[in-house]
Amino acid sequence: MIKKPTAAQRALLLSLEEYLHLPVEMGYCGDDPFTEKFALEEALASAGNPQDGFRNCLLALMERKGIEKYSAVYRAAGISKFTFSRIMNFGQDHKPSKETVAALAIGLHCSREEAQELYHAAGFHLGTTDLLDRIIGFFIREQHYSIRDVNYCLDYFGAPLIGERTRDRG
Repeated sequence: MIKKPTAAQRALLLSLEEYLHLPVEMGYCGDDPFTEKFALEEALASAGNPQDGFRNCLLALMERKGIEKYSAVYRAAGISKFTFSRIMNFGQDHKPSKETVAALAIGLHCSREEAQELYHAAGFHLGTTDLLDRIIGFFIREQHYSIRDVNYCLDYFGAPLIGERTRDRG
């Protein structure tokens, strides 16, 4: 249930609506789609086996960002300790959902390239046509990493929410 937006949420929604109405061909941040296509092909070629690389990709990203505690990651991403534990302990046998990958990208304050790396390691792509991807892309572009604000906007536009702890609390 969407509550009445605050002034900050209204401003965020207006910015997001403007972003969502940009032509898809413009790609992310107005980048040249031709260049973006080659960057995608290069990333896919270097991705290797998506399932056995997600845990390693997540650990490498945490190391690059100087994050040592798992709890800092799963709390910021709004995912449960159980889900994070499955990712860390089951390796190839556990493939996270796209929503979980999006929550981790937001929780880790990823750049577009880091988020794309995380998505590819899970076997997904952070695209420019899917509503969830476009909203996540907007928040990454704006460097606005609040799971609560992301979920408010996702709920407003009828997209699936990210991070199960936030979903359970409504």
